[in-house]
Parts: sequence; structure tokens; C-alpha cells
Amino acid sequence: MNIRKKEFYAYCAGLFDGEGSVYISRTEGHKYRNEPSQLKRGNLGVYNALVVKITNTNRKCLEFIKNRIGGNIWTYQEKRGKSPKPQHTLNLRSDYGLKLLSKMLPYLIIKKEQAKLGIKFQLQMTEDRKKMGGIGYKVSQEQLEWRNNIREQIKKLNRAAAETNHRDSLMEK
Repeated sequence: MNIRKKEFYAYCAGLFDGEGSVYISRTEGHKYRNEPSQLKRGNLGVYNALVVKITNTNRKCLEFIKNRIGGNIWTYQEKRGKSPKPQHTLNLRSDYGLKLLSKMLPYLIIKKEQAKLGIKFQLQMTEDRKKMGGIGYKVSQEQLEWRNNIREQIKKLNRAAAETNHRDSLMEK
């Protein structure tokens, strides 16, 4: 399919607004536990990453995005219902997520604020990584607080959107 860049990112934005999510993952402790070079540097703390996901029952539309942006597609099938369809999730972490969010931003409606925070987070992570000489650097308390603040802001926006969607669905019945 031949599609121009603007159309491609508008298409992605529509999928993301309806079926996507952005959040900051947080993993504590185990990332560098067994690597002596990291132990010397004192890195047994927190690892954060930007995560952008789009879920759909149509794998082909997610592969279309993956082939242009990157990322991974996970497939799972719940055993509820009579004939549940498999769910496919395109997972974009860190710089891949940044690329997609940045390009979709002008077209987003519902999740624009979450996208802006995700972009801000990843740009700061990239800057910190460059300043500190790559991954595995010691993070200051100030950096941890800043990361957690962005993470909590995104969670709050996601919860508010979920509550609005739930109210809207109840009103439709």
C-alpha cells in the first residue's frame, strides 16, 4: 500500500486514540543485578522506559505500522466467550515510542496530553543517557522524582479517560 507520511501518521493517530496507550514502565532492582560493571557503578535502582502500545484484533494493520516504525507485536487470546478473537498488541519502547508519538502528535485528539508527556519523558531520558555515558548510569533522587512525576501525570490522564469512556458507554445504554 502506497501511503504518504502525513496520511500514515494520521492513520496511526486514529488507531492510537481509540486502541492505544502510553505509559512509563518502572522496574526496580534486577536489571543490572548480576553485571559486575554495573555493581561497581552502584546501579541497583530503578529502570524506567516509555511504552507505547496499540491493540487490535486485526494483526495486519499493526504489521503495517511495525514495518514502518519498528517494535514488536504480541498476540494473546483470552479463553472467555464463545469465540474470542486473538488480540494483537504493537509494543514500542523508548526511542521507537518517541518517534511514533512525535509524528502522530498533530493528529491526536483524545490522547494528545499523554503523548506530549511521553515525548517530554523520552527526550529527557535520551539527554540523561548521553550526559551519563550510556545505559546503566546512576540516577539522582531529583531525576527519580521527575520521572515519577511524569509517570503519575500520565496515569492520572489515562484514568480520567477510562472513567469518561465508562460513563459514556453507560449513557449509551
